[in-house]
Amino acid sequence: MKRIALETVLNSPRLPSLPAVAIQLLDLTSDENVDLKAIAELIRYDQALAAKVLRTVNSSFYGLTKPCATIRQALIYLGLNTVKSLVLGFSLVETMDGGGEETVDFDFITYWRRSLYSAVAAREIGARVKCADPEEAFLAAIMQDFGMVVMHRVFGDEYLQCIDLAMRHRDLAAIETTHLQLTHAEVGAEIAQRWNLPDHLVDAIRQQHTATPDDPERDAFVRQIILAN
Repeated sequence: MKRIALETVLNSPRLPSLPAVAIQLLDLTSDENVDLKAIAELIRYDQALAAKVLRTVNSSFYGLTKPCATIRQALIYLGLNTVKSLVLGFSLVETMDGGGEETVDFDFITYWRRSLYSAVAAREIGARVKCADPEEAFLAAIMQDFGMVVMHRVFGDEYLQCIDLAMRHRDLAAIETTHLQLTHAEVGAEIAQRWNLPDHLVDAIRQQHTATPDDPERDAFVRQIILAN
């Protein structure tokens, strides 16, 4: 039954797709020996995206001592994973904004507030305990609830009722299973897998409601994301 419900979501015409530049970036960065020049050229080709990345890189959040004028400099100053996380994060926002009328009733303000709090916490934990790249932790936390947006696009008001029934976020997965036979974590993990995201990111998304931060059987990266959730 769960697999049937999952296939219904994954085969829906309302399923969001990742922008081409993000898909190409994931493909390029799957090669450990990728040339940073190729990455810079790819991002530069999308002028709006490049501007967002540079504006963010030059914000007080990253605390650079001198302005960063190009994507190539951003890659050198902050590293590939940081720039990759920014690009995928902005691409995720673009993907969600494409929902049209189907997403009007979804509370994106609460959604993004929670996602960003979790992502910043995940990055800080990663920087302190050094068990994972802080930027990959940030990206995993940003993406962990993406399945909620997808399920709302597919199930509409029926999914909004699930959200309304959940007194706390941790209660949502059980309510989703009862009413829709699957969870946003399972949906998000399947989509992340389709987008060829690294396995540990997929695992972190999938296991967010089925493990605890102190579970020794879980991967350290997964436990880090759960702790930030």
